Amino acid sequence: MPRGLTTLARNRDGTWWQAALYAAAMSTFWEYFTEAYYERPSQQDLVVTPVAGALLGELRWQAKQALRRGSPSTWRTAL
Repeated sequence: MPRGLTTLARNRDGTWWQAALYAAAMSTFWEYFTEAYYERPSQQDLVVTPVAGALLGELRWQAKQALRRGSPSTWRTAL
């Protein structure tokens, strides 16, 4: 989930740290207010998931920007 949230924030002109903070906040909200009824949030849910999601989301956003800046190619046409 945080990977998509990071990309969403970046697409709305957020900086990388704003996007990471947004993803972490939304992930924490999800863990405590949605899934908490079923299971207790773990360390992995609260730390690893938002950090990994922010990193993967930023990589995804950077790749998207590189494709937009590059010349037309087979990969750009395919995506």
